[in-house]
Amino acid sequence: MFLEVCSYFIYSSILGCEHYVLHKMRSLPSHIKELAFVAIKDDNIVGNITYTKSFVKTESGTFFDTITFGPICAAPAYQGQGIGSSLIKHSVEVAKNLGYKAIIIYGDPAYYERFGFRNGKRFGICDPDGKYMKGLQVLELYKGALDGVTGSFFHDPVYEMEESEAAEFDKTFPYKERVSETESQRKFAEMIVQEYNSEDEL
Repeated sequence: MFLEVCSYFIYSSILGCEHYVLHKMRSLPSHIKELAFVAIKDDNIVGNITYTKSFVKTESGTFFDTITFGPICAAPAYQGQGIGSSLIKHSVEVAKNLGYKAIIIYGDPAYYERFGFRNGKRFGICDPDGKYMKGLQVLELYKGALDGVTGSFFHDPVYEMEESEAAEFDKTFPYKERVSETESQRKFAEMIVQEYNSEDEL
């Protein structure tokens, strides 16, 4: 039931292939089962969030463990009701209690700053190409968690895929028309290719 529901409504979130990402990651050792949550309303699953392990490769060549969430989604009929926010806030608190140190994601700063995320440049954390992208968002789970940690962020390879893979996976489900690019998708696409400049606030 869980995967069936996600395969239906996750098309409306950022990349259009999150249902396939979720399908793949649930069997991986990098998937953090303790941080996989669904939102239930009116006896229906209406949203979900899940996490994987990630890391920062520091300038000295060591590896600093972090975690990354995604996919996060809400059913179209329930969007705008705070479901995504509730999933993020709840999972962040659980992550703190489990002893994790920091969460790093790619996303829209205008949305994620309300949860305490800040651009990676503030911490000296860049993408694998050494660039400080606007969409690279970092959240310390306790004050000073990233003190002395600078370097390049790497998420799990599960997020890298060919769209053709997802298309083949979709054939195992009843046909559903894919949603065209939404405003949130457009913003996300912009954030992951735009770098900070000297006039941007961190």
